[in-house]
Amino acid sequence: MTECNGGPVEEFGALYITGQLSDEEAASFEDHYFACDQCHELLLVLRQIQEGLQEQVTSAARLESASAPPQPLRIVSRRTSETPLRKPSFRVAVWGSIAAALLLVSVLALVKFENGSLVRPDNNTSKAASPNPVPPEPIKPKTKVDQQPAPSADQQLASLADLQLPVYQPEVLRGSDSSSPQHTALNNGLKSYAGGDCNTSLNHFKQVIDALPNKNPDVIAANFYSGLCRLKAHDLLLAQTHFEKAIAAGDSPQLEASEYFLAQTLILKSDATSARNWLRKTISLHGDYQQRAETQLSHLVQIAHRPWNLR
Repeated sequence: MTECNGGPVEEFGALYITGQLSDEEAASFEDHYFACDQCHELLLVLRQIQEGLQEQVTSAARLESASAPPQPLRIVSRRTSETPLRKPSFRVAVWGSIAAALLLVSVLALVKFENGSLVRPDNNTSKAASPNPVPPEPIKPKTKVDQQPAPSADQQLASLADLQLPVYQPEVLRGSDSSSPQHTALNNGLKSYAGGDCNTSLNHFKQVIDALPNKNPDVIAANFYSGLCRLKAHDLLLAQTHFEKAIAAGDSPQLEASEYFLAQTLILKSDATSARNWLRKTISLHGDYQQRAETQLSHLVQIAHRPWNLR
């Protein structure tokens, strides 16, 4: 019973302990307190106090009837179904009722319910009521620590993105002027990229992009590596723009890689349809990224058939 305030024990607890309930009433009460933590704990407290008064009840009963020894009281079991003992004599029952009344008053003074849980007062607590009582804090609902929310469709898709960026290797760019200041700026940018300093490399690449036409080999390389730096920083819109410019320039050493990492950018943007198209184009070039593109494409196709809808 999850919302019990101990009422059944207040009504039947003393009668149950002193054996004054019928067998049916006792069985019904046992069915309740065996399943109710609140009532079970309160009944144990009643029993503890009853044991302290049992000797007085026994002495009083002997004074009334020396030949009638007191009957043993019902033992409160801890979640066991003992057969109730037979009822005590009338006089013992009378004294038991008096003791039960005392018990109930004592329990109400010693035990209180706070926020739906049993709390025993501290012996050092002052008897005077506080002039400004503090209201109890609301009970917070229990939560399962190990219960985590299910990942969204976008999170599932983003987890497939391949962010293993290529390491820069010096290469000879056909058609570039190695003596021009733009080519020098490109080389400086590539050195910064190789050292992990994308902020500095982006400044050098911008000098190249702003000074030369889009199909210039130095500009194609600058756009590709700028796209990688933007992808690393999750600046997806600018990353997509740089990769698309590198691809639009036509055949180049960076064409296949530009298509592949454009697909990764689109995956992070939750555009699965466009990402699959660019992965197919990457595969058609039969280059270094073919195997990685094929593996990732198969994962995207599997996700597309799951309950959620990916664009």
